[in-house]
Amino acid sequence: MKRRLPPLGCLRAFAVGGRELKLSRAAQELNVTPSAVSHMIRRLEDDLNVKLFRRNGREIELTDAGRKLLPAASAAFDLLQNAVDELSKDTRGGTLTVSARPYFAMKWLAPRIGKLWSFLPDAEIRLRNTNSTIDFESEGVDIDIDLRGSFDDPRYEVSYLMPGALTPICSPDLLGGDSPLRTPEDLCRCTLLRDTKNDFWPEWLDAVGLRHLVPAHNLYSDSTIMRVQLALSGQGIELGCLPLVSEEIAAGSLVAPFDFVLDSFAFCLVKPLNAKRKPSEKMAVLTKWLIEEARA
Repeated sequence: MKRRLPPLGCLRAFAVGGRELKLSRAAQELNVTPSAVSHMIRRLEDDLNVKLFRRNGREIELTDAGRKLLPAASAAFDLLQNAVDELSKDTRGGTLTVSARPYFAMKWLAPRIGKLWSFLPDAEIRLRNTNSTIDFESEGVDIDIDLRGSFDDPRYEVSYLMPGALTPICSPDLLGGDSPLRTPEDLCRCTLLRDTKNDFWPEWLDAVGLRHLVPAHNLYSDSTIMRVQLALSGQGIELGCLPLVSEEIAAGSLVAPFDFVLDSFAFCLVKPLNAKRKPSEKMAVLTKWLIEEARA
């Protein structure tokens, strides 16, 4: 005997509405208007000839019939979503998404990424460059390369990759002149170039005993590329990561005027401990390759 189900869109509206018990939140998840959610639920009730909700304005309450149907409807859509997710993983094949800070990606990762094809010839690599906090699940990120001062994070597996030694860097022109830059105390006459989102200047100043130092100016930018360019042009002092500015220092276009290096930070590989997407063999190869490249 042929069985007939109510429209799936109406069942979906009921499942989400029954979970949220508020039309506005259900509408937001379904990307429709609250009135559209209400219309789909009424159509389902008419189709089943039973009341599923009691309504009080935009808030709704399940009836006995609604409470009976909700677990089965929710489980069915969860099962369907899981199947679609698995299929998506299969069709994505060897795609690996790596997130890294833009300057790190440009200076360290980009010049080396071509070597990876000899280890993962059939992989598709997606590079995501951001200074913002990563939402691994919603953004589809497999691994994040981050500059951290701690490995202790119960949410993630954090592995050491390479040093992130920080020290002031500037144009050699700032070392002389009427206000020479000779000691950290001289920073009070300078413009400090500061990261809008990840400012490590307080840690460096605290480490040299200058916690309360007030510079002549603060110039904020969330772009490390911009701040390094400002330092190159003599516009201020950047707190540079030595492994990433070694070429400029070797060429003499930038100098590190002070001996002290803040070595409590490191670039780390960060992976979520409870990711829905299970670690693959390709992911293990990528992780090993990154670590070996950093050691080399």
